[in-house]
Amino acid sequence: MQNIVKFFGNLLDLYYRFAATICAIIIAFVTLMITGEILNRLIFNQSFQFVMQFSGYSLFVVTFLGAGWVLRQDSHISIDFLVERFSERPRLIIKIIMYILGCGLSIFLLYLGWKYTGEAWVQGKSTDYPTLFPLAYLLVLIPIGWFFMAVEFIIQIVGLFKKLKDTNGTAEVNKQSKEIPVQS
Repeated sequence: MQNIVKFFGNLLDLYYRFAATICAIIIAFVTLMITGEILNRLIFNQSFQFVMQFSGYSLFVVTFLGAGWVLRQDSHISIDFLVERFSERPRLIIKIIMYILGCGLSIFLLYLGWKYTGEAWVQGKSTDYPTLFPLAYLLVLIPIGWFFMAVEFIIQIVGLFKKLKDTNGTAEVNKQSKEIPVQS
């Protein structure tokens, strides 16, 4: 069982490395493309037709490819000035509750994204002018992104429960032992 968990953990890490690399390449390309657009407008007083459309779709791709990895890094924006005032155990409980809600929302949005992508595929929808492209190819990133968010939420929840079990009444003692003693 431990080998299976380790295998899937390694597979997930491989996906995150792949997604992060693709996102970095896309962001670098968009940066160069927008810079070229600005220079083209300044020098030739013209613009490329596809830059705005491609930039928007690129943000969409980066968002859904990178969301699970950002959750793993604990880098999503959070407002926690009230929660930080609690001791470690209540903070963990609140975080577990929030992650359970996040997982449920991710699964719900995974379902809706899958349904919407299927409708776009069946109806043959495409992106707008100037670059016509099957919309379902882009929209498939919605359920993929929400799937990895849900998986990462589950992994985080399991880890938080283990941490909660380990801090069973010892949170304050651990907090005090990390302080640097003052020498006289």
